Amino acid sequence: MQRVGATGMGNDDIAEVPPSRDVHVTIGRVEVRAVHAPAPAPAAEARPAGALMSLAEYVRQRAEGGRT
Repeated sequence: MQRVGATGMGNDDIAEVPPSRDVHVTIGRVEVRAVHAPAPAPAAEARPAGALMSLAEYVRQRAEGGRT
C-alpha cells in the first residue's frame, strides 16, 4: 500500500491508497466489412456542348437559311 498525505506536504492526515491494478486487453483479430451502395443510375444522354446555341444565333441562322 502507498501512503499519501492529504495536503501533499508533510505527514498530517495520512491515508492509505490501495495499489492500482493494470488491465491488459488483447484483441486477436478485427473484421471490417464494407457495404457498397448501389451504383447510381446512368445519366441521361447528354448533348454535346457545341449543340447548344443562343436564341439570337438561331434566328440569325434561320434568316440566312442555314437551318430549317
